[in-house]
Amino acid sequence: MGIFDPYKVASVAHVPNDLPVSALIVVGHLATDPRVPKRKTVDELLTYCR
Repeated sequence: MGIFDPYKVASVAHVPNDLPVSALIVVGHLATDPRVPKRKTVDELLTYCR
């Protein structure tokens, strides 16, 4: 996870004011499966020069 707003996280997670939020770990899964890219054929990847 990249940059986050520690004050907003503390507010949403109901963290007491005397405890700083220094890290955020995201746990879960995607709602949908990511699209798998189409694989290139061997002919598209390799060339043969005589």
